[in-house]
Amino acid sequence: MSKSSSIYTSVETELERKPLDYSMLSREQFDVEMEKGLADLNTGRTVSSKLVRENMRRKYRA
Repeated sequence: MSKSSSIYTSVETELERKPLDYSMLSREQFDVEMEKGLADLNTGRTVSSKLVRENMRRKYRA
């Protein structure tokens, strides 16, 4: 796996997952995405790092 200076995340929809390249967002779009993340955090919509590692190991066999 290569290292990258860009920040990426996945945006889940009911139909698919799309990678989101934050370097391509305007400042306003970035702020909206950050607010969404903070709202998720404040309402408890989070995933533990343990579960993320387990899912990545399953998906990528690492």
